[in-house]
Amino acid sequence: MDLETYARLKSDLDPLAKPHKAVDGVRDTSSQDERYGDAFADYVRLKTASPDLPGQAGSRRRS
Repeated sequence: MDLETYARLKSDLDPLAKPHKAVDGVRDTSSQDERYGDAFADYVRLKTASPDLPGQAGSRRRS
């Protein structure tokens, strides 16, 4: 992955990978790696649900 692509992906994942706020006094015990893994899975789900995602040869899917 080139540096520009890495920077773009990291800027999208960083907000998704922040530790969850404490719920009922229980803090998020996930490691940073686990949070980034979960963030990446969420990112893929969000991006692949987009109607603007190219479906083939860079052409947007048409509904």
